[in-house]
Amino acid sequence: PRLPPLPGGRAARRPGWLRIARENVDLVARFPLEEGGQGSGGKCVKTHLHRMLHMDLQEEPRLRDAVEACQAHAEFVAVL
Repeated sequence: PRLPPLPGGRAARRPGWLRIARENVDLVARFPLEEGGQGSGGKCVKTHLHRMLHMDLQEEPRLRDAVEACQAHAEFVAVL
């Protein structure tokens, strides 16, 4: 079940998810997935970003394409 929107609409929720997405990217830089035997870190980061920012990426195809093109930490940071 979906929660009712917060006062101010959907935009009021974005900063929270964007902050979490940025923290996720920073954690991956500190603890690279490849070193833990988890495979492709870039693919994992993209999957998590798509889940966290799904609505925004649906509304902004250029942002979605930019996330898909990212390969390195610096690129993810620049997009977010």
